[in-house]
Amino acid sequence: MFFSCDNPSESVVGCENGAEYSESGYYCDDWEFIEDLFNCSGDECTAYLLLGEFSASPGMPNVEFVNGRLVVADFSHMGLTSIPESIGNLTYLQELYLSNNQITSIPESICNLSDNCYIVIELNYLCEEYNFSCIDDWGGQNLSNCCEGPNGEPNWTECVE
Repeated sequence: MFFSCDNPSESVVGCENGAEYSESGYYCDDWEFIEDLFNCSGDECTAYLLLGEFSASPGMPNVEFVNGRLVVADFSHMGLTSIPESIGNLTYLQELYLSNNQITSIPESICNLSDNCYIVIELNYLCEEYNFSCIDDWGGQNLSNCCEGPNGEPNWTECVE
């Protein structure tokens, strides 16, 4: 179920059967990503995001919508471990912050975001294989879960024994 950020008791309906946007004016691809992200993480902050109680304090999601499109998404300090493939559907996203989580993998679809989207994913647990050219700020990854790859590459996740 989707909720409107403007009215927490109002369901965002109309995303069924391939609809582009809901009757409440939110684009379905954007809401489906948010649902995918929090279903993947089980994060307790989901209610804050979906019920419109936004906060920029650490551990809380901070998002901005313009004309029903997600344009800023700050999911830093949220304990996330992965990012869903549907991130590539956020065609209007201008800023994405995923810093200070426990992310160990990111899909290549993150590079489907606009060329103008500023992507920050520093201070996670990502090995070098995920350092895609579309990422603007990669810095300070914890490489403790990385090893040698199948062809001797350093900082890889699929280890050769």
